[in-house]
Amino acid sequence: MGVEVTLENGALYGAAGGGAKLPLVLQSGTTYSVGSEGAPRTATFTIGADGRATALVLRAGNNPERTFTKVR
Repeated sequence: MGVEVTLENGALYGAAGGGAKLPLVLQSGTTYSVGSEGAPRTATFTIGADGRATALVLRAGNNPERTFTKVR
């Protein structure tokens, strides 16, 4: 399973495993809330020395966090 993050009309969206796009809403720093229903879910971007995202850490409720490394 992978995660695709897109920027559309100035807003970020994420889709996991080819699922529906969910809005990413800035909480603080590089952490965003994911969607608006169900268990609390967050996405935190890891930023490299060049200021670009290198990975995305997803947290959802009591599930273990998952880290996805940037591919392109």
